[in-house]
Amino acid sequence: MIVSALFFFVQATLPFEVTSLWTGDTPHGVTVRREGSTLVVSGGGATARLKLENAEREWRLTLESEPAVGISLRREGEGFSMRYDASKDGRIVQSLVNHAFSYLSDSLYFPEENALYVFSGADVKVYGEAPSSGVRVTFSEFRRTLTIRRVDVPPQTARPVVERVKALLPPADAADSVQAWVSLYAWAGMALEGVDKKPEFDWILNRMPAAQPAVGEVLDTGATRRSLATVPRIFVTHIKPESGRPYAVVTILNYEPNAVTERFAFGDLGLNPTLRYHVFDFWSGRHWGSAAGSLAVPLSANGSRTLVITRDELRPSVLGESTSLFGAADSKLKMTWDEKSRTLAGSMRVRGKAPAFVFLSPYGDKIAYGKPEASFTGGSGKVAAGDGYVRLEVAGAPGGEVGFRVRFNEATKPKEPPKPEATVGASSAWSVLIEPKRSEGVAGWYVFRNDWLLGYVADGLIPDLDVDPGVPYTYTMVAVGYDGQLSDVAAFPARTPMPSDTPLTRLPMEGWSQPAGRPLLHRLENGQSATLDGAQGHALVVRQGSVLRYRVSRAFRAFSGTVGPDDSSPDGSTALFRIVADGEEIWNSGPVQKGAPVSFSVQIPDAYLLELIAEPVEGATAAQIPLVWLNPRLTAK
Repeated sequence: MIVSALFFFVQATLPFEVTSLWTGDTPHGVTVRREGSTLVVSGGGATARLKLENAEREWRLTLESEPAVGISLRREGEGFSMRYDASKDGRIVQSLVNHAFSYLSDSLYFPEENALYVFSGADVKVYGEAPSSGVRVTFSEFRRTLTIRRVDVPPQTARPVVERVKALLPPADAADSVQAWVSLYAWAGMALEGVDKKPEFDWILNRMPAAQPAVGEVLDTGATRRSLATVPRIFVTHIKPESGRPYAVVTILNYEPNAVTERFAFGDLGLNPTLRYHVFDFWSGRHWGSAAGSLAVPLSANGSRTLVITRDELRPSVLGESTSLFGAADSKLKMTWDEKSRTLAGSMRVRGKAPAFVFLSPYGDKIAYGKPEASFTGGSGKVAAGDGYVRLEVAGAPGGEVGFRVRFNEATKPKEPPKPEATVGASSAWSVLIEPKRSEGVAGWYVFRNDWLLGYVADGLIPDLDVDPGVPYTYTMVAVGYDGQLSDVAAFPARTPMPSDTPLTRLPMEGWSQPAGRPLLHRLENGQSATLDGAQGHALVVRQGSVLRYRVSRAFRAFSGTVGPDDSSPDGSTALFRIVADGEEIWNSGPVQKGAPVSFSVQIPDAYLLELIAEPVEGATAAQIPLVWLNPRLTAK
């Protein structure tokens, strides 16, 4: 009774109940008492003293005792884990199925209260669940204070993200673009809109998942909305199936009219950064192998990729399946591995009339399992070996459950992958192309530039666009087998040339942000050429509030051009243009009116990064008129 009374007293000042005390990775039940402003938490032979400070809508717990420990906090009611602070990487957004866990989450949202509790300071792992939700807190020597802040927020929806991204995607009238649209709407948990539902696209449209994810981002606080001027490019859905380990489905979109390579660490996606993961290309049905650390994903112009990322368990396991984008969350796929009999046994629900395909990794810890045989109950199917995977075809009555067993009749030690061979060379002052030779048994390569990891790659052509002009580079590569074995290291030199005089429009854009739409080259949204007082040429067409970033790498001595509202703008249209070099403003146009463009020429011999900024003039209307940087030209040293 004393403990219960004390819990009630603590709960009256702290919005969460202290339920566990952690020593290392072991949790212990606790008793809690209060000594003035200090909570004394005891359990498992350990005691933690936590000073509690309570301001309006904010609570602070500071660990006063030694050694550093952890605690668990819980609150009644179904809560949803979300990310409140997206400042570290706004290009990534997350959603979650069945309260899956993500390392990106830093807050808990309780919809019945329209309340968000944001955690900062100490290390936290946030778990949205029902009927209660919680957070594991780990204090350390340098992070001894946990801050909990309550923010009242309205219900969250992914629609602002979807509407912003839709405007940048190519029309959904070809297979590649339909895949991108389906992947985007699946991430958002929204009904598919704007897609030409032709019969030839049925194999794509039928993979739209039934499972509904919850948006994992705080996009609207009620007072302010998260800016989408920097448009997300990586959409990760964390999924917790009914059976088996959680996994992630990741869609990467390229809004640019040129090829790019998107790099990200597994930790950036909210996955455990210390583990190794299988990477499976969903739409192509290709196994990229098993990797750790980070990925480098080449994307074609306006292209996309959707990857299924599952933990490498060092035994045969599921890589992905064809029933839907969210796999086991819809098909209820279950799978167990028996090492003694070398058998994978499982079952799945058949979604439609067409057979389902389940892709399996046939690898263990330096073991390759071969010669698979399959048997089925409640349906039929067959099994076949592919390049780095085994494909199981499953057929049955729609909505019915089919059981299966896959037995491997052979277990061998795979060969070590051969030392990489590749063609490496500069394709421009800002681009090096790496073309490895594909060898049998090689899933992909770790690629390093000057000993810095670019990432794990599985494609045969890798553009490195993060290089500077006139610089010698050394690329080292390690081949990776499907079982995770590594080859010997191979090194390849490359040197980028110095550029000549060039229009800025020919340089790759380092980044951009804009309140709506995207920056355009040479033409307006209606397809007409950009013009300033009748003049045309190379042009960057933007809107007010835009920032364009270019890496000029100290390779040029001057930058010139002309700016103003496009001739198609309403009479009286006015804007302001600025040029910033390495964070310092070097030119300001002042107010520029339609029909009176302003020319500029600035010296930039030491500039590494240029930012071109277009802003509304104070007091003038902020209509989204087309603004033009005409004939922006860089003069080489």
